[in-house]
Amino acid sequence: MKALLVVVSSIVVLLALFFVWGATLPTTKSLSKTVQINAPVEIVWKTMSDWEGQVKWRREVKSVEILDEKTFKEFPTNGPAVEFEIVRLETNKIIELEMSGPFTGDYLAEFSKNDGITTIHISETIIQDSIIGKILSKLFFDLDKFVATYFHQLKMQVER
Repeated sequence: MKALLVVVSSIVVLLALFFVWGATLPTTKSLSKTVQINAPVEIVWKTMSDWEGQVKWRREVKSVEILDEKTFKEFPTNGPAVEFEIVRLETNKIIELEMSGPFTGDYLAEFSKNDGITTIHISETIIQDSIIGKILSKLFFDLDKFVATYFHQLKMQVER
């Protein structure tokens, strides 16, 4: 009986420490990245703003559901769906989105062109308020790697 009490107490202490660690994690993750793509801005912008079409070239997206003209939901192959609200679309210039679901945040992609090469600057902020969400995000989600993978897949799609 004493051994069981020690085991249970140890588990409770470890869980408490785990949650204290989670509470100290930052609520916000931000990223700013620029990439050049060897394709005309019209093709790059069209590919990025075709929400349903992204299923064809983004391996981590299982499906996309258009909810209305300003809102769509992205269903990843792993994890919960994320809803996007279109804040601003300026053809061949800007895509601005707000995200909600297991986290909130915003996404801004700015496009410029020069001799058939498109430069995209992405700024993304993810806000995770819950302690469990912060822990899961820290353990299983690398925003830098996610955006690098996105750019790699985008390049593969539009540069062929």
